[in-house]
Amino acid sequence: MMLEIFTEDSWIAATTGVKCFNYKSNCNLEDDSLKKAMQAAAAGDDAFFYAKVPTDHLQQVSVLMKAGFFLVDTNIVLQRRFVTSSQPLPNDIDIIEADLEHHSALQDIAAGCFRYSRFHQDPFFPEVTANLLKRRWVENCCLGRRGSALYTALLQGRPVGFLAVLASFGKNSVAAIDLIGVETAYQGRGIGCALVARFIEDWQGRVDHLVVGTQITNRSSLSLYLNFGFHIMNSAYVLHAHVRKGLLIK
Repeated sequence: MMLEIFTEDSWIAATTGVKCFNYKSNCNLEDDSLKKAMQAAAAGDDAFFYAKVPTDHLQQVSVLMKAGFFLVDTNIVLQRRFVTSSQPLPNDIDIIEADLEHHSALQDIAAGCFRYSRFHQDPFFPEVTANLLKRRWVENCCLGRRGSALYTALLQGRPVGFLAVLASFGKNSVAAIDLIGVETAYQGRGIGCALVARFIEDWQGRVDHLVVGTQITNRSSLSLYLNFGFHIMNSAYVLHAHVRKGLLIK
């Protein structure tokens, strides 16, 4: 039954050191059955579970919460209309494709600039673990294990931000902003705008759709994308659950 209900997330598991399972949102279980399945998957060990459920599937959210899940995030996915943007951009920022010499700095930025991710919002994840997940994410982009392009923002030759692209080609091809981050001390100076503008310049016309996801609590990020002609396409609740030594915790 476990394999029908969950898929294992080996990447998160390897980074956190805890078994990790993604709940399949098309399952129709009662909360007691789901709780038993989670405990069986944990097999007496520590485990982490997550689910992403469309915001109009409230019955499923109710079942998950009764089984021990709790809400950590509402994810918003936006898609861009092909329009011309007139956003003012800083003239002291250079956006280039990341070089090997930038990789260490970009990983450091990723490990310190995020506040709204679902891992940072989850009280059962230490901040050091949430930061490590973002560091490893960018590390995989640097090593070519993930993504299609990685841009860095340079201020006087120093990396202060990055944007990673994840593209899929074929019918209805898509380029997504996989992850974007700006060093905390330089946020609010238009660096995110410059990175998004470069993403649009390079990928509009190469694919059918440009998309990005963000958190509803990240109002500055949401405003940035709306100002660049993105519109909200769909939304999903993100829920987490944790098992410690075989027992669900809240």
